[in-house]
Amino acid sequence: MVSRIEVGYRERLRGLLGELGVAQPDQEAEVLMAGARKRAADEGLALEEALARAYEGLRDQARRLNGTTL
Repeated sequence: MVSRIEVGYRERLRGLLGELGVAQPDQEAEVLMAGARKRAADEGLALEEALARAYEGLRDQARRLNGTTL
């Protein structure tokens, strides 16, 4: 069963990827979700923390590229 937190971060990631003009935001969001799961397992983080870091990293990258405050 997927938690509400995972559902929420998946939607946030998709939205940000869409705003960035990524061709397949759904697929890329899944890649980021899988990376966060792996990072959580590898580093002993809570999944929520790993998801937050994935989102924040993407958001910061978008800010640098666009010069905006997403």
